[in-house]
Amino acid sequence: MKTIGILGAGWLGKPLALFLQEKGHQVKVSVRSEEKKDQLQNSGLSSFVLQIDQNEIQGDLSFFNEVDVLIISLTPQQISIFKTLLEIVKQYNIQKVILFSSTGIYTDCSGKVNEDHLLQLHIPKVKLLKEIEDVFLNESSISATILRLGGLIGSNRNPVTFLAKKEFIEEGNEPVNVAYQETIIETISALLNTEIPNTIFNITENDHRTKEAFYTEAAQQKGLVLPNFKYNTNPKNRIVLNDKIKEFLL
Repeated sequence: MKTIGILGAGWLGKPLALFLQEKGHQVKVSVRSEEKKDQLQNSGLSSFVLQIDQNEIQGDLSFFNEVDVLIISLTPQQISIFKTLLEIVKQYNIQKVILFSSTGIYTDCSGKVNEDHLLQLHIPKVKLLKEIEDVFLNESSISATILRLGGLIGSNRNPVTFLAKKEFIEEGNEPVNVAYQETIIETISALLNTEIPNTIFNITENDHRTKEAFYTEAAQQKGLVLPNFKYNTNPKNRIVLNDKIKEFLL
């Protein structure tokens, strides 16, 4: 059993916390409001209110006490926020970190890509994601596992609902690179049974059908009608490979 701290109890953080708690881990989560804290406490989760800004973290810092593994489930923000967070990690002597990143880091890459693929760092979004990852990967006092998550999909979250409202859908002939909530949660649970490695893993499904094929099926299941798809003249055919995490967890 480990003590797990989860920074951010949203769409992914909350069900992850509940799952890990059921597995016997001691879990605590951070939220940004007293209202959300009360909701999670009623769900049986130990909750703490924290506010993180560029220069400091305010709130109940006892959240960080005796944490074996800190899971950072925050949206990409200014790099200074993550540097501030790293200082807290060091201050509380937290040895292991799991950071959620995104396969959006492979924007403008072509073909099959793995964790060592050359990134297009001239793109601001890509540059920011890489800088955030490196804050933790380059800190010798901790072991940080970076999870580059594919497009997030779950029972109550599917981009097809948004796509159905568009005038048309771009890149219909490009492959999808998605990650189901269940896959992410089960992968993290398995990682917690290992020595957390200082490395990067892609978390994607094996399904890389075209965007048109994938979301047309999803729309049919939900009874939605999609607009027409547009196709790229020179498709990048980007497929984010998940071989590394599969081999690691064998």
